[in-house]
Amino acid sequence: MLARTWLVRYGARIAGAAASGRLTSLQGVYVKVLFVWLPVGEVDRSGDTLSFYIGPVSTSFPLSDFAHSPHCRGYDHLPAAAAL
Repeated sequence: MLARTWLVRYGARIAGAAASGRLTSLQGVYVKVLFVWLPVGEVDRSGDTLSFYIGPVSTSFPLSDFAHSPHCRGYDHLPAAAAL
């Protein structure tokens, strides 16, 4: 877990269990660590922090890091959403 920029990949199907401040048993969400894609199994919110669990390892980020959705490989989502 060396970089602060993470590549995330989503499967065609994303599943899991949602509870207050928590997503568990996630399927279909992966993060690239070094040269390997690893499954994200759980996300927990504690106060203003989100913790992501990848197997027995976790990493945490401030909630403010997720205030804006990033562009996906240069694709601009806003015009499509504005047309709805």
